[in-house]
Amino acid sequence: MKVEAKSESQPQETSRELPRQKWKPGCLSYLVTTVALLLIAGWATNLLWTQSARREFEAKIAEIKDRGEPVWFADLKPDLLPAAVDGTQEFIKASRLYDAGVAQHASVFFSFEGTHIDGTGRGSAGLTSQFSAVDLQNFREVVAASEPALDALRQALDKGAIRAEVDYNSSMPIAIILEFQEPQRDLSRVVFARGVLAVAEGDADLAISSARDLFRLADLTKEDGFLISQLVRLAVAEQGVQLADGILEHFHLTDDQRSHLDGILAEAEKNFRLRDSFIAERAVIMTMLTQDAEALSDPSVGGTMEVSPVVGWLHQTMPALQYQNMIQSLVTFDRAIGVVDETGPAAVREMQLIDDEVGALPDMYFLTKAMFPALPACHRAVLRHRQRLRGLRLALRVDRYYRNNGQFPAALRDVVDEAMPEVPLGTFSNKPVEFQTTQNGFIIYCVGADGNDGGGTGDQDETDGMIEITYPPNGPAGQR
Repeated sequence: MKVEAKSESQPQETSRELPRQKWKPGCLSYLVTTVALLLIAGWATNLLWTQSARREFEAKIAEIKDRGEPVWFADLKPDLLPAAVDGTQEFIKASRLYDAGVAQHASVFFSFEGTHIDGTGRGSAGLTSQFSAVDLQNFREVVAASEPALDALRQALDKGAIRAEVDYNSSMPIAIILEFQEPQRDLSRVVFARGVLAVAEGDADLAISSARDLFRLADLTKEDGFLISQLVRLAVAEQGVQLADGILEHFHLTDDQRSHLDGILAEAEKNFRLRDSFIAERAVIMTMLTQDAEALSDPSVGGTMEVSPVVGWLHQTMPALQYQNMIQSLVTFDRAIGVVDETGPAAVREMQLIDDEVGALPDMYFLTKAMFPALPACHRAVLRHRQRLRGLRLALRVDRYYRNNGQFPAALRDVVDEAMPEVPLGTFSNKPVEFQTTQNGFIIYCVGADGNDGGGTGDQDETDGMIEITYPPNGPAGQR
């Protein structure tokens, strides 16, 4: 009986219903909810950041447009040159005739290298003494073979400007080939060779005319917005400086010849400015930055650089980074444009500071860091060139004083005249230009941006901006 009672009680226990468990959120649901909220917050933050960056970028663009300056590469498209000043066809003809006339003498121009026409700014120390009799004979052959090219070039120079065909609608201006820079350098070497021969053969008028043609050849592209064009222009103009230096060393110039050469140098110094070129370079950079930003968002759009997948992903998911890159470029260019034609240590320091700050930017600004040109180097090169032009003008007056008085002046203030009523300031220091006599001539130099007077042998700015007149052994009198 006890056994049966036990068996009857078992079904009662198993049939009792257990209480139903209510659902409670666990760790996984908390995690999913948190991630979702973070994603929403990140999306909203990114959206707000992008909108803010876009507004700031558009405000910067509006400021540039309000100043009447170009923003994009397409904005650089110039008006057609008037026929009276358009020497493009004559220049093209000269370059073709050069190719045909001196191809067999191409090796001659290797002798130009290292003769101070590379923009280093050193004195000529006797221009013709730098070349052997064989060099001079080769120059005669080159100049003779180049006479048709020189005739066509003179026609282009008389008109005063040239303009290459450029696709200003291109979104990749970095890929544009500038067709006139190489022939400009080639033709400048022929003109320089003609000037060297004129010095060697005692023809002062032809030598001065050759120097004038070098500066005019440089200025054919002064309206060209590409910065590289302005650097080529600088190199060509430096050949004019070198030749003028040699003319002063080797000739006893008449007053008319001296006045003519002084006017050429004064005009060259007045014309050489980089502000417009920097404005144009900004338009080039902005166009390429926009292209690269589009390429990061859409790989099918060709860009100008390769980036890591992580950086590319960041720029795809955070468009504000692209706007920040372009804003940074605009701000930096505005600072550079403001001082590029300024002289003195403050301008030099500001340009160097700009370069240092761009180099120190975080990697997120890789577009800006990759695209930004070497602005301080360009600025210093132009300051050195302008200093040498000022120095040469003073050298003309020191040389005149020597001839009239039989001795060098005690100070540069003794040589000023109506055309140069006061001693100019050095382009690096904004201090008066310095003058010292040497064993066979004199030097004119500008204290560098460091402010220390090294007597012409100080920092690179001081040495590269120096004019050194070294008379041949028979002395600075008559045809030397």
